[in-house]
Amino acid sequence: MIVVKRHEQKLRDANELDIKKDTILHDGSGNCYKILEVVWDLVHSYMLIQHTDKKRTMNIPCDRIGQYQVQA
Repeated sequence: MIVVKRHEQKLRDANELDIKKDTILHDGSGNCYKILEVVWDLVHSYMLIQHTDKKRTMNIPCDRIGQYQVQA
């Protein structure tokens, strides 16, 4: 008999150090996003993230990085 062990990703909460281009983010429902670009201006900073299905792109504030997780 062959026992297959399911591979589980180890995720940790994302923080400001994870705000870099090409970082893969995971939200609470399991969706994956890739940071395409980070834009800094005088007052705010934004991340342009794209869903892995390449159909949805969103511009979100960097201070919302705590809502996402990254691979540990």
